Amino acid sequence: MDMAQIRVTPRKLENEAKQMEQTNKQISTLTQDMLNQVSNLTSSWAGDAATAYIGKFKKLQEDMQKMHNMINRYARNMRDMANEYAKTEEKNRQAAEALKNNLIQD
Repeated sequence: MDMAQIRVTPRKLENEAKQMEQTNKQISTLTQDMLNQVSNLTSSWAGDAATAYIGKFKKLQEDMQKMHNMINRYARNMRDMANEYAKTEEKNRQAAEALKNNLIQD
């Protein structure tokens, strides 16, 4: 029977969380730039089509904020997992060190 193996380290989880946060920040910046450009259209574009288009982008902004928050939660969860994994590893290391050796005497 195959047993599942954990093949990750706390450091790897931390690095991945950091990468997620950096990418998330870049996406937020790009999204905000895009929304600013769409908002600037209102000075030169009016009418029902403009209102509908800008309305869609405002909805997109809400969706992007939800996604931004979700990604931040995932990154926090990864950090929490890294901390718990490191604590468990340390407890296991301490338990292993506490084991007696040389129990068999000649």
